[in-house]
Amino acid sequence: MQLTNEEYNRIKNIYDERRRARDIEMTRRKALVFEKVPGYKDACSEMINLSMKAAMSLIDGEDANVKEELHKKIVYYSGEKERLLKEAGYPADYLDVPYECPLCRDTGYINNEKCQCFVKLEVQTHYDTSHMKEWLEDNNFDELREDFYEGQELENFRSAVKECRSLIEDFETDRRGLLLYGNVGTGKSFLSGCVAKELLDRGKTVVYYGAAELFSLISEKAFAESKDELRLFMEMLYDCDLLIVDDLGTEKGTDFTFTRFFMICNRRMIKKMPMIISSNLDLNELDKLYTDRIFSRMISTSRVCRLTGPDIRMRKRIEEHCS
Repeated sequence: MQLTNEEYNRIKNIYDERRRARDIEMTRRKALVFEKVPGYKDACSEMINLSMKAAMSLIDGEDANVKEELHKKIVYYSGEKERLLKEAGYPADYLDVPYECPLCRDTGYINNEKCQCFVKLEVQTHYDTSHMKEWLEDNNFDELREDFYEGQELENFRSAVKECRSLIEDFETDRRGLLLYGNVGTGKSFLSGCVAKELLDRGKTVVYYGAAELFSLISEKAFAESKDELRLFMEMLYDCDLLIVDDLGTEKGTDFTFTRFFMICNRRMIKKMPMIISSNLDLNELDKLYTDRIFSRMISTSRVCRLTGPDIRMRKRIEEHCS
């Protein structure tokens, strides 16, 4: 999973705070034990002195008897520390403050590989920073219903669901995306959310934008004070594991934004990075609205699914009002 600098720094701060909190707790416990357990501080000092002598004996090449004697004393004082703690009513491991993740010792990495706790934080961070968390609470497979459809409309919906599940399960090997089109409120955005949540839960990077917002941001960042803003924004759109563009056809496009949208489609096609595009327009309308270069890339890199039927969002609102 590729992190933005902001996301990486957020996770890094979490690990920094975990280690800081552990250090504070260790200092607190140590001060308490030194105050409440007679002889413990002296035993610690003796252990430090013996450890230093043992290290010097290795450097100086002391004979085996000296090393063995030092080892016996270290073992003795180690046991003495445990005895003093227990007699004072503390657990033997009271000063061994546990790490939140004992596998990586709250560093996030094991032998330069991401720890499983780091991956979990990545997923959570993407949920938080993608602004999809609330949307996905209602748009996921647990909320899937077929009772709004019948006849051919039901068959179309089931076929689209099948393609969505195929995209998820074959994500690493079949790099096609989805083009969902059809009339308003037939489940296109809902199915996009289903795929997004499953892939986010599997540690993939998912970026979601409504078409109108996406085109507006491209224009806005092109005229930002920092010349890097548009470049960094475009790189995120190029490199995320899955890019979702919802309601294509609702945007107010210009030659500049259409060119940038072509660049997104083309770059992701070359890199074999899937997109989900949804639109209330039919294929003929999409073909007329966008250049052949854009339309051909949307079609050639996607599973194409047509959804028809009643406006489900309207029916749900009516159900809620009547319940």
